Amino acid sequence: MHSFNLKGTAQGTIEYLVVLAVIVIISLIVVGLVGSNTNPQSIATTSGKIGNLTQGGLSIADAIVAMDGNGLLNLQNNSGDMLTVNKISLDGVDNNYNQQLASGSELLFSLTNLQNACSCTIENINTVKTCTAIIYYTTQDGLQKSTSYSLTVDCVDKSVAVNQTEIVLPSDNNPPAVRLYSPQDNYPANGKVSFIFSASDNNAIKQCFLNLDGSDVNSISSIDANTQVLLDYNVALLSPGTHQWDIRCIDFSNNATSTSSRSINYFQCNNRTAGGYFFSGSGSTGSPYTICDCQMLQDVNNSPSSNYSLISGIDCSATISWNEGVGFSPLPLTGSFDGNNKIISYIYILRPSTDGVGLFTSVSSTVKNLGLTNINITGNWRVGGIAGDNGGTIKDSYTTGQVFDGYEVGGISGRNYGTILNSYSAVNFLGGATVGGLSGVNRATIQNSFATGDVLASGTYDGSLVGDNEGTIRNTFSTGTVTGSHYYGNPVGVNFGSITNSPTGSSSTFYSKSNEPLN
Repeated sequence: MHSFNLKGTAQGTIEYLVVLAVIVIISLIVVGLVGSNTNPQSIATTSGKIGNLTQGGLSIADAIVAMDGNGLLNLQNNSGDMLTVNKISLDGVDNNYNQQLASGSELLFSLTNLQNACSCTIENINTVKTCTAIIYYTTQDGLQKSTSYSLTVDCVDKSVAVNQTEIVLPSDNNPPAVRLYSPQDNYPANGKVSFIFSASDNNAIKQCFLNLDGSDVNSISSIDANTQVLLDYNVALLSPGTHQWDIRCIDFSNNATSTSSRSINYFQCNNRTAGGYFFSGSGSTGSPYTICDCQMLQDVNNSPSSNYSLISGIDCSATISWNEGVGFSPLPLTGSFDGNNKIISYIYILRPSTDGVGLFTSVSSTVKNLGLTNINITGNWRVGGIAGDNGGTIKDSYTTGQVFDGYEVGGISGRNYGTILNSYSAVNFLGGATVGGLSGVNRATIQNSFATGDVLASGTYDGSLVGDNEGTIRNTFSTGTVTGSHYYGNPVGVNFGSITNSPTGSSSTFYSKSNEPLN
């Protein structure tokens, strides 16, 4: 517990008057310090204590209140934003300011007229009071906010110092709580890996670090509590083998915590002996071909009826320069594809005159456990993030990124006449017609799935979930905005089928997965 003390002696009338005079002098000196922007830590020479009570992005680093009703508050800005302090209210007594406080800086604020607000007199010796401080401030983008602090004030009697004002600020000794999402323990990897976690704290979180084999290799500052955060690292910079990683976070009271470590296994994806193109396996249901880089993924074109499984996340950013700039060539898959809870990132496809465009031209079997992130896809007709046409089952999968133009366009599939289950899309759309957050056209089943992307279409039949629904939609939701020429809306642009338990604009409780991201 941190306390701030202002001591004085009142053993007789003369001594009491001397004490009051000293307090007034101190108050005048304090006001002078504020006006001259002297080091805020000068409060410590008066109070003898340093504290750190933090709420949001502001912390009270020190505070004193004298018997004459004057006081000082030392505020520190931990928010990462320029803040303007407008008002400080102590037990309902307001002091107004228009003082900017830069990120990482601290400043003294003088307080006046506190005789009946959080100050002690001879009459209330040996009593305890609780004071409420409210800081009103404006963020750099104009948002007006306020933060409340609870202060306990003890007025005590001592043999030498008859009157003592002591403001007690609760000490924060609680470290942040960190939750790891992915990758899972013993994760195989051969390139860039996204380490996903969230952190929470009773204080504001100052910084989090990704630690590999005892060394911090990446960090992020001022994260939002309970929000999933990604820290990337290219494990190809490591030596082949097993490596340990964890996440360490600290708050603004410098409490630190580390998670229990997980292992990551870096292997070199340089074996293409299986089927002449792939890392291992035979392509059968029981022994699928395994894929660990983007060229192997493209080589699925050489055996589209085989079965496949990812054994590591894949960075396909190089596809932007493939095939004279038109990018990745969509795969006509008739076998199964198990993403194995891995991510394929940065697929680039620029084929505005091609029908059936996506990672897969069409799906007639099962695609599952797959994440596609940061896609950039342009096609003509039946354009989707995972499949142009889905006649099979796409489940437990998701997409993020952008899709441009085209007719019958969706974040998961352009046209669905199979099943989309337990999946979501955060793809944004620009241009096109019959555009849907999950599927442009649905003629079968979409269930337990959602979309959050925005649709800015140029044609008709556009929806936040489905553009043209002629099938069944149940247990879904969508939150994106939709703009089109006509027949557009949430969750569908036009409906000739069935929609049940599918609100718009907010989440629902149907989603059966844990909502933890894929690796």
